[in-house]
Amino acid sequence: MVGLTRQAITVKIDNLAKNGQLSEIGQTFTPLLYNIWNLQKQDNAVDSHFGSFPQLFMENILHYHTDPLDIVFDPFAGGGTTVDACRKMFRRYYCSDRIVKPGREKHIHQHDITTGLPPNMQKPKLAFLDPPYWKQAEGSYSNDQEDLANMTLDQFNNAMKQLIESLCKWQVQNIAIVIQPTQYKNQWKFTDHIFDFATMFNSKYEITMRYILPYSTQQYNAQMVEKAKMENKCLALNRDLVIWKLKGM
Repeated sequence: MVGLTRQAITVKIDNLAKNGQLSEIGQTFTPLLYNIWNLQKQDNAVDSHFGSFPQLFMENILHYHTDPLDIVFDPFAGGGTTVDACRKMFRRYYCSDRIVKPGREKHIHQHDITTGLPPNMQKPKLAFLDPPYWKQAEGSYSNDQEDLANMTLDQFNNAMKQLIESLCKWQVQNIAIVIQPTQYKNQWKFTDHIFDFATMFNSKYEITMRYILPYSTQQYNAQMVEKAKMENKCLALNRDLVIWKLKGM
């Protein structure tokens, strides 16, 4: 198990409580009250890792959909946002990625999720899926054809379907997926991935929450904006974050 053990976290919480520090930690986090999550600055301004997910958003996912000591599984761990958020909020974690960012080897396993779930992993309370955004990330992580970002759309969807079906078969209580529709890099054809993913869940799961994550305007450069004007196209500027929950839980 990568991350803090239940015993280690329990001891840490007990020590913080004895020292009166738990209330101080609570004061450093204020949950977002509405389902539109926005940031004033570019998403990757803090972490140079391509496609990094804001830690503030991850902390809110943990706040609303997990409890302290719960296990969180992130198979697309990237720059380690999930690791940092879990350690801050006393969640255990199992994080992996196909290519581990240098310096993160202690907390992130090297594992290609297209080969199946990591062996010997405890069942998580939450699986957080932040896959490469298909053509939007093409060539950004690697040039390998096995990379999700470099696959055809059918291959990409089949890989995600296998992952989602594996998690559903395991009856993971909460499955969160974040992704942006593909448009500009797909010759303006609007591909709404979140709707494709929704068809991959079995009848035991239902959507429990949907969050809208707008990008800052830095997502598109001046050339892209001018091209959109010339083509009379409206540019997509949001990601969808949808949480599926096992019914009855």
